[in-house]
Amino acid sequence: MKSIHLTTILIAALAGVSCVEDNPSEPVSTKLQAAEPAVCAKTENDFIRLRLAKNCVSCHGQGAVAPYFASAEAFEGLLVQNPRLVVPGDPDASELVKLLEGNGTGAFAQMPTAGPLFSEIPEAERDISTEEIRAWITGLQLGVEDVNPYRDAPTTRRVGAAEFQNSLMAQLGLTYEDDFLQSISSNFQSPTAVLKGPIPLRASDDAPGLHYAAQAASTRQRWAALGGAYWLQRKPTTYEISPSFLQTVTQVSQAWCQLAVNKSDNTALFNGVSPTDGSDTAAGPIKANIAYLHLRMLGLPATDEDVLQIYNEVFLAHEEAGPKTAWVAVCSYFVRHPLWLSL
Repeated sequence: MKSIHLTTILIAALAGVSCVEDNPSEPVSTKLQAAEPAVCAKTENDFIRLRLAKNCVSCHGQGAVAPYFASAEAFEGLLVQNPRLVVPGDPDASELVKLLEGNGTGAFAQMPTAGPLFSEIPEAERDISTEEIRAWITGLQLGVEDVNPYRDAPTTRRVGAAEFQNSLMAQLGLTYEDDFLQSISSNFQSPTAVLKGPIPLRASDDAPGLHYAAQAASTRQRWAALGGAYWLQRKPTTYEISPSFLQTVTQVSQAWCQLAVNKSDNTALFNGVSPTDGSDTAAGPIKANIAYLHLRMLGLPATDEDVLQIYNEVFLAHEEAGPKTAWVAVCSYFVRHPLWLSL
């Protein structure tokens, strides 16, 4: 194969044409059309992102589970520096190249997932060739490894789908059988579990039965957004913090916290206070319960400042809609806290 130098490609592509600034708030596909044909690339890696975006941004842009093309920073952090996808200096070992050429070894065999391979798309319908992508990866330099690792470096990751589901149910005093399971079919030819409750979750590989396809689709979409595996479609577990993950966490936390607050005699959530007690008569017990939840859900004792901040900025801010609404807000606050979402 003829060797191609990326700097030569970049200069040739941008020479003699107008250039527009890369505005992160504007969709990449729109900017590419407006630029006719050049967009200002911040780096050589960003140049590759902008050229791939024409065919990739619709599935991997802002709001996607894997938003590689949402911004230059997302492309750099989620794809270029991900050794599972790009191996600097070795395009043949890079999963990105394998996917574009139809030899993927992971959840998908090719990209795009349907239709012709990227390498077989007509030149008029894409802005970069696989040869140029190979040349770019060949020229990538490995980062310099620090032989003296920082001993206090964080070693955390976000919770996975199963961890999120199981931990949240346990901490909120909810059970699968009592709060989410409506019925189980006795027909062994069509095993079916019908769920109930607000925004239930269902693992993607569970068999819901043919008559409940709509419910299964929505529960599986939430499971996938949380990073849960779907082995029947060769999708492994992921731990990316995507917009879809954060949106699903918000929805589920609010719905399940409301279910837990409304559950009678829920001692898992309330210790020494009633969900109907207001701040005018029970300010002390309310603050004590906030401290209890802080330790229970975040694993750290709350300081007086912590309790006062949550009491003022969360509980009191929502109490006008009723004490139960205020407790839903406090509960949701803890679920969406970085300490709760990480291990």
